[in-house]
Amino acid sequence: DSNRTFKQSMWWHPNGQLWRIEMYYNGQKSGKWYEWFQNGNLLFEGEFKQGEKFGLWIYYNAKTKDIIRQEQY
Repeated sequence: DSNRTFKQSMWWHPNGQLWRIEMYYNGQKSGKWYEWFQNGNLLFEGEFKQGEKFGLWIYYNAKTKDIIRQEQY
Protein backbone atom coordinates (compact mmCIF):
# COMPACT_ATOMS: atom_id res chain seq x y z
CA ASP A 1 0.00 0.00 0.00
CA SER A 2 1.59 3.28 -1.10
CA ASN A 3 -0.21 5.24 1.65
CA ARG A 4 1.81 3.58 4.44
CA THR A 5 4.77 5.51 5.79
CA PHE A 6 7.73 4.43 7.88
CA LYS A 7 9.88 7.00 9.64
CA GLN A 8 12.94 6.76 11.85
CA SER A 9 14.04 9.81 13.83
CA MET A 10 17.42 10.20 15.49
CA TRP A 11 18.27 12.82 18.12
CA TRP A 12 21.63 13.83 19.66
CA HIS A 13 22.76 15.30 22.98
CA PRO A 14 24.52 18.72 22.81
CA ASN A 15 27.86 16.87 23.22
CA GLY A 16 27.22 14.95 19.97
CA GLN A 17 26.35 11.65 21.66
CA LEU A 18 23.34 9.84 20.20
CA TRP A 19 20.33 10.47 22.46
CA ARG A 20 17.32 8.69 20.95
CA ILE A 21 16.14 6.56 18.04
CA GLU A 22 12.39 6.62 17.40
CA MET A 23 10.35 4.63 14.88
CA TYR A 24 6.96 5.57 13.44
CA TYR A 25 4.51 3.77 11.18
CA ASN A 26 1.67 5.82 9.64
CA GLY A 27 2.35 8.61 12.13
CA GLN A 28 2.11 6.38 15.22
CA LYS A 29 4.95 5.29 17.48
CA SER A 30 5.81 1.82 16.24
CA GLY A 31 8.86 -0.42 16.47
CA LYS A 32 11.94 -0.37 18.67
CA TRP A 33 12.86 2.76 20.60
CA TYR A 34 16.21 3.39 22.28
CA GLU A 35 17.53 6.22 24.42
CA TRP A 36 21.05 6.87 25.73
CA PHE A 37 22.56 8.91 28.54
CA GLN A 38 25.00 11.71 27.61
CA ASN A 39 27.88 9.38 28.58
CA GLY A 40 26.85 6.95 25.81
CA ASN A 41 25.39 4.24 28.05
CA LEU A 42 21.92 2.95 27.21
CA LEU A 43 19.09 4.50 29.28
CA PHE A 44 16.23 2.33 28.00
CA GLU A 45 15.08 0.09 25.20
CA GLY A 46 11.51 -0.82 24.35
CA GLU A 47 8.95 -1.22 21.62
CA PHE A 48 5.77 0.53 20.54
CA LYS A 49 2.93 -1.10 18.65
CA GLN A 50 0.17 1.11 17.19
CA GLY A 51 1.19 4.01 19.44
CA GLU A 52 1.24 2.01 22.71
CA LYS A 53 4.13 0.57 24.71
CA PHE A 54 4.42 -3.15 23.93
CA GLY A 55 6.37 -6.06 25.35
CA LEU A 56 9.33 -5.69 27.69
CA TRP A 57 10.84 -2.26 28.41
CA ILE A 58 14.24 -2.27 30.11
CA TYR A 59 15.80 0.69 31.96
CA TYR A 60 19.49 0.89 32.85
CA ASN A 61 21.75 2.64 35.38
CA ALA A 62 23.81 5.44 33.79
CA LYS A 63 27.12 4.45 35.40
CA THR A 64 26.99 0.70 36.07
CA LYS A 65 24.83 -0.25 33.05
CA ASP A 66 22.89 -2.58 35.39
CA ILE A 67 19.19 -3.09 34.77
CA ILE A 68 17.33 -0.95 37.28
CA ARG A 69 13.75 -1.65 36.14
CA GLN A 70 11.78 -3.79 33.72
CA GLU A 71 8.20 -3.13 32.70
CA GLN A 72 5.97 -5.57 30.79
CA TYR A 73 3.20 -4.18 28.57
